[in-house]
Amino acid sequence: MKKIIKIVSIMVGLLFILINMSSCTKETVTITFKNYDGTVIDSYSINKGSNAVYDNTVLPSRNSTQEYSYVFIGWDRSLKNIKEDTIFNPVFNNVKRTYTIKFVNYDGTILQQTVQEFGEDTVYYGDTPIREATGETSYSFLGWDMSLSSVAENTTYTAVYYSNVKMYLIQFLNYNGDIYESINYKYGDTPVYGAAIPSKTSTVMYNYRFVGWDPQITAVTGEAVYTAVFEEVIRKYSITFNSYIGGTTYLVEYGVLPVYTGPTPTRSSTQDFTYTFAGWDKEIVIVTTNATYNALFTQSPRFYTIIFLNYNGALLQSSQVQYGVLPSYNGVLPQKESTVQEDFHFNGWDKQIVKVYSNTSYTAQYIASPRSYSIYFRNYDNTLLAEYLFQYGSIPSYSGVSPSKPSNAEFSFVWNGWNPSLTAVTGEATYTAKYSEVIREYTIIFIIDSFIVQSSSLPYGDTPIYNGTTPSKEGTPDGYYEFIGWSPEIEIVTNNAVYTAVFEFIDTPEVPLGRNKGINTLNLTSALVYKEQIYFINKKEAL
Repeated sequence: MKKIIKIVSIMVGLLFILINMSSCTKETVTITFKNYDGTVIDSYSINKGSNAVYDNTVLPSRNSTQEYSYVFIGWDRSLKNIKEDTIFNPVFNNVKRTYTIKFVNYDGTILQQTVQEFGEDTVYYGDTPIREATGETSYSFLGWDMSLSSVAENTTYTAVYYSNVKMYLIQFLNYNGDIYESINYKYGDTPVYGAAIPSKTSTVMYNYRFVGWDPQITAVTGEAVYTAVFEEVIRKYSITFNSYIGGTTYLVEYGVLPVYTGPTPTRSSTQDFTYTFAGWDKEIVIVTTNATYNALFTQSPRFYTIIFLNYNGALLQSSQVQYGVLPSYNGVLPQKESTVQEDFHFNGWDKQIVKVYSNTSYTAQYIASPRSYSIYFRNYDNTLLAEYLFQYGSIPSYSGVSPSKPSNAEFSFVWNGWNPSLTAVTGEATYTAKYSEVIREYTIIFIIDSFIVQSSSLPYGDTPIYNGTTPSKEGTPDGYYEFIGWSPEIEIVTNNAVYTAVFEFIDTPEVPLGRNKGINTLNLTSALVYKEQIYFINKKEAL
């Protein structure tokens, strides 16, 4: 025994040494607790080899489905002697869910209540539901307010009933006790009479009008008899007033004198006669029975309306003409407005005028002819040159003397057509002669000593220019002529003109010289040729 105790003591000592050695090392591992969906709900570290402890106050949970709820029952592995990092996942127990199923009566009274698991069949095991009858209604159970289905949620089924209303015999009688109608009606319904309208035989003076029932009809509470009630009505008789083609009937009370209030009776005219109402075929008397009065008519020759219309339907003449008489038109000559293109001339009526046999209309007819317009040709000063008539659409032409326009100082005028240009005729038109302007030329003459030395034609407005050498005039022994201009003075051209050279005579002494002798021009101021001799003027010395 001592040996055993010694061995045990040695083993306890060894164990103690091992525990101390483990504590001195202090190696740790990570412990993680997760929920069913993988979310971490707790995590911490422990010494390797230690036991894991879940001490979170919130236990793992899982949402219920319609069929199951879930109860946490532990972890998917042992919590003891954990030697490495470890994840613990929860383990749940699936528990079928239960629901409360109620069957209640129409007034909410519970007939049956059970707790059943999801998916079980719903069954009512109780007695057939009942509903107490009232004085006027009984009830029969029909079923439930919804079809019974397998359990899926808390459900209440309510009893449904068919109502049966009590029936009562209702009779409708005539005044003499004859039965018109006998029908069973539900309690509370209001009877409705549906047979023939009750009647009572008339006398000569009275008819009888049904006015209701005795007693007054009310909602059904038991059996009832209703008797027809009648009111006396003075009897009316049919009084007929016949026209030739029909009649009007009045209902007139017994003892009253009938009066015809309709339109005056008429009789259709024949082709040759009309008829006028002349009264009735017998005297009208007070009513004692049905009666008929027939209209009488007098006969008259018939007249017809004869109208004459213009082309556009405008009334030209309307007259009443007796049957068989030939009508005539006595109005003004019908006219139709011209169009731009045409004139119209009356050409009779659309049909031959014949003796009257009916209402007739005659419409004026016209012949169309091209319309002519006055075309005026005028000169520049509005003087009328010619007036012609041309048809619409034709091109007008001028056949008179060629138009002319007097020249003025600056221009002469040449006729070159019309303004506006000639175009197809569409109406009255005036054309005015137009002219081209041509600048006038005038004869300009230059005369020297009675001789024409230059003659030319220059346009109006130009300035004449003498193109020859400076004009000169033969002198005399007593002097010479010096050119001093033109007479008249040169102006711009406005008319024919003659310009004559003007000279001034210079009186000077003269020294004749030989024809072939030289002249010292340095000492001379001027010279004059006279009869083939040279004379010096204002000389100092002659050589």
